[in-house]
Amino acid sequence: MALSLDQERGAWVVYSSLHILTLGGVPASANMREFAPRLWQEQTRVKAVYHVYNDDGLSADAYIRTTTPLGRSVRVDERFSEEKKDAADEPLWNKMRRGELWKEACGRIVAREHERARESFDTSGLSCHGIVPRSV
Repeated sequence: MALSLDQERGAWVVYSSLHILTLGGVPASANMREFAPRLWQEQTRVKAVYHVYNDDGLSADAYIRTTTPLGRSVRVDERFSEEKKDAADEPLWNKMRRGELWKEACGRIVAREHERARESFDTSGLSCHGIVPRSV
């Protein structure tokens, strides 16, 4: 199903919510690259900034008393960084479920737009002679 960029934005929000509720956790960035390629290109135009924490070996008290950030910030160009993950690592049912969730999200966006279009062009009170009052 080919979606416009605006539809991809809306479908991604619905997909993310469905992913969190059914599969748990936020969707991987590779999911956006797979399902919403135009949105992926828009989102990866600018490098992402990730904070890499380095709190290994700190006790809870030392961590609480620390006032400086532990770790460093890394700028990543996600268009060129490949996630090193074997296709065998993810179960087939999980891949299929992600595809089903994306189809459901797309269906909801298209249905919502169809409903909005019907509401905005509701001609039930019009006739060729003008406005006809609704019957009570």
